[in-house]
Amino acid sequence: SSTSSKPYKIAVLLCDTPLPAIVASQGDYGRIFETLFRNALREAGGPETEFVVDAYDVRNEQVYPQDVDQYDAVLLTGSGRSILATTR
Repeated sequence: SSTSSKPYKIAVLLCDTPLPAIVASQGDYGRIFETLFRNALREAGGPETEFVVDAYDVRNEQVYPQDVDQYDAVLLTGSGRSILATTR
């Protein structure tokens, strides 16, 4: 049973920020992906599966997990910028 085991740990590295209207209605990418995971588990019939999402702002605050090995999964959000872009 998932209640007797540790929750899955997921690190979400925030590589960009959604548009202001999206942030206002749905939150940052950390919140968006947490909601996506919860909805997917509910659809798959596993809503009792426990997990923790830790979001790290790697773009603006340059904050990273101290020990990435503590996570079961690491997700990198997309970026609105191209690798070839020369201006910000």
